[in-house]
Amino acid sequence: GKYTLLLEATVVNYQVDGGWLVENQFTMPVICCSFTESESGSESPAPTPTPTYCTIKFYDDDIAIERTLEYGTALSSVPEPKKDGYLYEGWFTEREGGSQVRLALQSGSVYAHWRALWTYDLDSDNQATITGYLGTSSSVVVPATVYGYTVKRIGAGAFMRNTSLHSVGISEGVEIIDPFVFEDCTNLQSIIIPSSVTEIGYSAFSNTALTELVLPEN
Repeated sequence: GKYTLLLEATVVNYQVDGGWLVENQFTMPVICCSFTESESGSESPAPTPTPTYCTIKFYDDDIAIERTLEYGTALSSVPEPKKDGYLYEGWFTEREGGSQVRLALQSGSVYAHWRALWTYDLDSDNQATITGYLGTSSSVVVPATVYGYTVKRIGAGAFMRNTSLHSVGISEGVEIIDPFVFEDCTNLQSIIIPSSVTEIGYSAFSNTALTELVLPEN
């Protein structure tokens, strides 16, 4: 049979092709083996397995990272992928939805889930206006492109009341900073503005802790 290690899984009933034989719910490490089917169609378990190894595949999009461990052991760490413009949320049992894998790993495959860091609107020329930032970093760079679209402006109030921000860099290519963009970012101390910016709205930096504002020569 095919032997794998199933850690903290919750599975019910029989699965013939998937590799496990389970009659009740388990929330403990168990050794699992695949079924073999007799000529009469009855299901019979494979012989009791001896300790072995299993492989867990971590899928980041379509790229798999494999980790192998011996039966009875646990991984000391799991991969932590990075993806521009997205916040890594953890490993899940399904590509979409599913349950987050926390203290232990299920056998087979797990999938990285992501949350977009930026919200935006598109104008008639398909240029983006940044409307919000959903991350928690204290140092942020407003990108020149977001999810394939050129960023033209930072919309009104896009960072308003974000008290996590300490420093912001704005990428070359952004042209407009709308009103109230950084208003009430009370811990914001440093902003770097590129030469491409031609317009800054009123109260864009009001009620911040700015000690450094780097402006272009023009």
